[in-house]
Amino acid sequence: MTRRTVFAGSAAGRRRERRAHLQSEASISSEVLHRPTPSRVTLSLKRADYTPSTLNAVATKAAKQVKEYRNQIIRATYLFNHEFKRKPVLEGAMCLPEVAIFAAGHRTGRKGAAHIVK
Repeated sequence: MTRRTVFAGSAAGRRRERRAHLQSEASISSEVLHRPTPSRVTLSLKRADYTPSTLNAVATKAAKQVKEYRNQIIRATYLFNHEFKRKPVLEGAMCLPEVAIFAAGHRTGRKGAAHIVK
């Protein structure tokens, strides 16, 4: 099967040809086009005055940051409890009394069951 008309390319190709004079030489070059730009980390590693920190120093800094984060969470919970007048958070199963009240649903004299009309 042969084509009746000659394939002249796609519309995107024709548009690219029309705009070719507007592009810079650096963007046309395939060498520059496919080279990834270096990140800030790689640029800082290539500096002449860069000395890597020891693993012990990195571990100490990470442990300090974890401790500070934990303290921030504790402070936020205290502030939340104070601001909204909540009961202090206790360890363990703290909602068992409420669960026991609602689990006893078959009983007739439930407390606070005004929404149920018999």
